[in-house]
Amino acid sequence: MISTTPSSKRSSDELESLPDLSSTSKKLLEKKTRNDDSQKILAGTKEKEKEKKWLTIDQDGVQSLHFVLIDERGDKIHGYINWEWMIPYFDQKMQEGEWKKIYNFTVIRVSNLVRLTETDKELSFLENTEVKRTKFDSEDHFQNFKSFDTLFNLDVPLQLPVDVIGKVTHVEDLQLVHDDLFGPHSPKQICRLKFTMVNNDDEAIQCVAFGKLAEDFNQHWYCLDDVKAVCVLSDWRLRIVNGVEQLMDDRGVSRFYFDLEIEEVFEFKENM
Repeated sequence: MISTTPSSKRSSDELESLPDLSSTSKKLLEKKTRNDDSQKILAGTKEKEKEKKWLTIDQDGVQSLHFVLIDERGDKIHGYINWEWMIPYFDQKMQEGEWKKIYNFTVIRVSNLVRLTETDKELSFLENTEVKRTKFDSEDHFQNFKSFDTLFNLDVPLQLPVDVIGKVTHVEDLQLVHDDLFGPHSPKQICRLKFTMVNNDDEAIQCVAFGKLAEDFNQHWYCLDDVKAVCVLSDWRLRIVNGVEQLMDDRGVSRFYFDLEIEEVFEFKENM
C-alpha cells in the first residue's frame, strides 16, 4: 500500500518534474501550495477529468476507493482515498463518466513499475479535497487499442493495462474458485469466467474475468441477439500463463462493452 503521508516540503523543481500535468495545472499547483499547522503539502487542481471508479477491500477488511482520472488531453492518473469515513462522500461526488474539477489534493510519486497509468504519480484525496461540476465535455472515448499481433510479439512484459477489440467466440461456464487476491490460505472464493476473443484474422486470445465483472459479462453474453456483436475490453492486464498470453480482469479498473458506438468498432464490423 502506498503511503498517503504528504512530503514535508515540495520545491518548484518538483513541480517542473510533473510532465503529465498540463501547464494550467502546474500553475494551479504552484498557487495552491499551502502551509498547515503541522506540515507543508502540495495541493492543486487537475481540471476537467472523468474517471473509472472502484472499491477495494484488503485482507483486514479495510476499504479504499480508487479512480483512474482522465484530463481533456487524454492523460491518465490513478487517484485514491484510503480513509473509510471519506469514501461515501466521494463515492457520491465522483460518478463514472462525468467531468469534474478537483481542488486540493496531494501528488505522490510511486516507484512500482507495474501500475495503472504511465505517469509515476498518483493523487491522494484529502479531507478538504473539493469536487466541482464543469461544463466541459468531450466525445473522445480515450481508448488506445492494441492489436493482437502487438500482444503476441512483445519483447518485454507490458506494465500497463491494455484496450482491445474483438469478437467473442466461446464463453465457458461460471466457476467458483479460490480468490488468490487474499493469499493462498484464505478461504475466500470468487466467480471466474473464461472466454475467447478473436480478431479479424482469426487470431484468438483467452480472457479471464472475476467476481461481479465475470457475472455481468456472462449475463450480457447470453442476452445478446446479434451473433456479430463486437466486444471492447478496456484496461485489462496481459499475463503469460504456461507460455500462453491471456487478458485478465485487473480487479476493479477493467471494463467490457458490447457494440460500443465508436469508429474503431464500426471499422472492425465492416471487416468481419
